[in-house]
Amino acid sequence: MKKLIYFVVTIFILFLTGCANNSNSFKFSYELTMDNYTDFIEISTFMPASTSGDGEKFIQIILTVKDNDARLDDVEITYSLRHYSTFFDNYTTTSHTHTYTKDSDLTIDVPISLFSDQTTVKITDIKGQILTNTSREIDLEASKKVKLELESKLTPFLDATELSIETKIALKIGSQNINENILMNIRQSPFYLSTFSNNQGIIISEINNSYLLTEVGRFEFVNYYRHIDQFDAIDEIDTMPETDVGINLSDDFIYTIENDVYTLTGDTKTILRQMITDQETINAFLNVYKENKLIVTIKVNDYSYTETVKLNFEGGSIMVSMTYDTSTFSEANLNNYVQMPPLNPDLITHSTDVSQTVKDQLFVSGTTNYYRVELTAGLYAFEIDSSFDLTFYTLDGTLVQFDKSTDPLYEAHKNIYNIPEGTYTLAVSSRADFVKLYDFRIFPLSSYQTTGDVHTPILLTEDTINVEVEGLYDYVIVAVDAPNGGLLTLTPNITSNLFIYRYTSEDSLDSSNLNNKEGKPVYINLVPGINKFRISSWYVETVLFEVDLHGVTWHDDMALTDNYSDEFIINARTGANNFSFTMDEDGYFVIDILLDDMLSFPRYGYSAYISKANDLGVYQSYTSFNIYESQTKVYLPKGAYTLRIPTILSYKIKSSRDIPTNLTSDTLTPYNTTNLSNTLMNRDINSYDTYNWYPQNIKKLHFSLSKANYVYIDLYYPNELVLLDSLGNVINLYDPSALLIYLEAETYTLYFKENDKNQTIKIAVQVYIVDDSLVAGDDSFIESPKTIDWGQDFEFTIDYLGDTDYASFILLNDSKIQVYSNKSVHITIFNEQGKLIRSYSSTSLTLDLTSGKYYFRVSYGVFYTPPIGTIHTFKLDKVDA
Repeated sequence: MKKLIYFVVTIFILFLTGCANNSNSFKFSYELTMDNYTDFIEISTFMPASTSGDGEKFIQIILTVKDNDARLDDVEITYSLRHYSTFFDNYTTTSHTHTYTKDSDLTIDVPISLFSDQTTVKITDIKGQILTNTSREIDLEASKKVKLELESKLTPFLDATELSIETKIALKIGSQNINENILMNIRQSPFYLSTFSNNQGIIISEINNSYLLTEVGRFEFVNYYRHIDQFDAIDEIDTMPETDVGINLSDDFIYTIENDVYTLTGDTKTILRQMITDQETINAFLNVYKENKLIVTIKVNDYSYTETVKLNFEGGSIMVSMTYDTSTFSEANLNNYVQMPPLNPDLITHSTDVSQTVKDQLFVSGTTNYYRVELTAGLYAFEIDSSFDLTFYTLDGTLVQFDKSTDPLYEAHKNIYNIPEGTYTLAVSSRADFVKLYDFRIFPLSSYQTTGDVHTPILLTEDTINVEVEGLYDYVIVAVDAPNGGLLTLTPNITSNLFIYRYTSEDSLDSSNLNNKEGKPVYINLVPGINKFRISSWYVETVLFEVDLHGVTWHDDMALTDNYSDEFIINARTGANNFSFTMDEDGYFVIDILLDDMLSFPRYGYSAYISKANDLGVYQSYTSFNIYESQTKVYLPKGAYTLRIPTILSYKIKSSRDIPTNLTSDTLTPYNTTNLSNTLMNRDINSYDTYNWYPQNIKKLHFSLSKANYVYIDLYYPNELVLLDSLGNVINLYDPSALLIYLEAETYTLYFKENDKNQTIKIAVQVYIVDDSLVAGDDSFIESPKTIDWGQDFEFTIDYLGDTDYASFILLNDSKIQVYSNKSVHITIFNEQGKLIRSYSSTSLTLDLTSGKYYFRVSYGVFYTPPIGTIHTFKLDKVDA
């Protein structure tokens, strides 16, 4: 027991680095020697934080006389100083000798090196006398009498059959205090011993003529105990603590008593060897405690006595008190501790119910935990962290291996086993190197009140069904008989975590979970016939569903007519819901959709697809579009088609035709503006005129001028714009989406070539007759562009919003040219035939061109344009001229 106690103290001592332990007439004088000086004096040191004023560094050695009335009489002491330097990373030793007289200062300053960071001091030689009025003579007769008295008082404790021993250890190092309490309870018969510190320790108890060793501890948040081993004899236990009661009252000690407190004074090593059996612990004490004498105090009460010893050392102290009590013995209360499984199957004391989760089990790498389990025949789910292994044995130690379940219902679970009835030893082990807590369960599927049967599902014939899932391995199998398919609606009364999967064959499941887990209705499109579903959950859940079945599932012979179908059409699961129809002539195919009550048109519409039959009668993808509202028009040429709307779950549909009378030509009316900048800044898409540009058709938009004027033509969506005069001549060389041009009085046409798309294109256009002085004052239109001089700067000014400036240049030979501008701006270069050569936004460009005439166009846009009046400077150079 003492070995255990002082082993704890040793750990604290190892933190220490070194140690050493005041009338004009005097009755006694004693010669000081290296053997006895610690009875009279002790030394300590202090190193000031900074050097002295003259730049020297020193350490103070402070000598203290233990007797207040004593004086030193020419005492010469030689000190050994051991210095450590972090700069040189080495130790050096110096010595200093000082003589103390009766009136000398007991604190001396000893110079040391400036590089010394740590210095320890000890006495290596001492000679001289100490004068004192305190006698050091020993009254041996009185000491013997006190010893006999103490022995008499301690006899009841030595004869006690039950004893509680509390050890308190107080360590003080500087300002830091460390306290440790150890409680031991001992009983003679039946034998019992427990020793605890911080709720951890061991218990040895006698059971059926053998001795059970139990470990008690704490890991993370769990207080636990575990049976470690069992022995036939007490001396077989290696971890058995020493149980001697009290210090041996040796004749070598001097005994005194004062105020009912007994004091034992003796040789330090002798006392330590009696109190401590471990030599390593003794050496640890002797390394820090240098006094030759040690004092033990003993206080005796009616039912207890306390031994106390205190060791002072440089920088701190250790005090150990041991209280022996015959009235407070008790066995350890383990009610609030978790019993951990034994590491030996022979130490199993009871069967463990593993049908419920066994929580917070402690595993230590290199060991195996053992349980006894009683199982009835049936299917079981093995649940444990994947880093652990579960192994079963018969009670005689024979390995048992169980077959995995082959039931398709549990195919997703790889931990279902078929176990015969029996009592088994269960071993939990791991190849991982860790200490951790684990939970596990060997769950019997038979504990569920009901289990699903794929072959006899619950038919949904009522308006409601109460679905009860009892846990992770419980399944509810339901089915609905729907000869015409239709839409099954399951409306839950609560939000749930249920998984609803459709059976695609007798044992195979679709991978999509049909439940939305938000408490909203579940919509399931059915196939004609029996539709079967599996319902499960990771949790115990009960959900009441309202059941509704309506509509018919789409089938091949469904045709589009000009009347809605009687029943809602439910999309087939395959998505191949193709309605056939024909267009006898070019025109609009009109689709009217009536959605089921639970649906609405989404923001981005429902996707729809049309395929057209080619000359061989093979249907190929023709166009796609989105349905945003109840009626949708799609312009289609004459031919045979199919319509597929895969994303609408339940709807009614009808169709019709709308044949437009004017496919290719329309007349537009120009608008007047006297402030082009203001007009362009305030326009939006709703201010444009819109026209339909039908597939495989051209489009002509005509407008007339009653007098010559500037005209601004603006397309909202960029298209290839060609402007024709009344004779069909092309007026514009380049076809941007916006054009400002001076036109004579006559009729003009905006010409759009054949629409090669399979859908109608919206043309949004505005034509303005511009009566704006800023426009009239512009001098760089396409019809009169300025000519560029090579290598010379030229300028364009932003005269108004929408301004576009033109210039031209001629190349007599194929050349590489460079274009420079002082600001980044959008520049277009096109040839005499209106073909685009390059369009870019930058401050420079290098370009290879063939000989010919070219046009240089600068556009500034309407929005994000520099202020009106901004001047841009340009220059063109020939690189290889």
